[in-house]
Amino acid sequence: MLEIPKTIHQIWLGDNPFPEAGEAWTGTYREYMPDWEVKRWGDADLEELAGKLICPHLVLDESVGMGIRCDVLRYEIVRLFGGLYLDHDMEIFRPLDEIMIEGCLHFALSFNALDDVSTAMFASPPGHPFWDLLLEDLGSSVPSRRPEDPWEVLDLTGFRAVRKNLRTLLGGTNGSRALKAEDGWVAGWLFDEADLVTWSREAVHPYHVEEMRYDAFRKEDYPRAFAAHHWQGEWVSRQ
Repeated sequence: MLEIPKTIHQIWLGDNPFPEAGEAWTGTYREYMPDWEVKRWGDADLEELAGKLICPHLVLDESVGMGIRCDVLRYEIVRLFGGLYLDHDMEIFRPLDEIMIEGCLHFALSFNALDDVSTAMFASPPGHPFWDLLLEDLGSSVPSRRPEDPWEVLDLTGFRAVRKNLRTLLGGTNGSRALKAEDGWVAGWLFDEADLVTWSREAVHPYHVEEMRYDAFRKEDYPRAFAAHHWQGEWVSRQ
């Protein structure tokens, strides 16, 4: 069973400065997971990675747009190196490794259904078979052009593409067992046959962008949460 390396990956491509709020949220990773390295990947790292990518054209070609490039790069990085990926607008409140299982792929749910899998955070050992499955699909299905509608990225390389391939990974197997935190509430579900963990909304996505503005969120109202996604959506404006 492969371990999940203690590395937290972030991605920030392009010339825009990393957001000030993102720096503060990254500080929570160092606060609550101090034994984990935080690695921020940028344009300068791409040449080193180029020969190791399954979908180099979707990562290196700027004409496909920032949304597609960042989506595919995050999958490639975790395939190669393993670890925990977090969007820059993820904040954590407790050590996430407390709800990780070695050898397993982990995805967050923005609601408690596989249809609402999130790509803002996930964890994996290196080389989990899901990444080859996903990236080979993206390599053959995603056109090498920038989508006219930025929201099309969600279908091409975002959560809907991940959802489709997770269903393939599960192969119709729906049997799972609840993963319970210390006081008995459900922090996620384990699909043993696919080595897949889905973290519950209560654990990692306590609010949704359609329910609340970021500035209305108070972590004190969600004492069970390990993390929260603050739905900044910069990729749309940078697409």
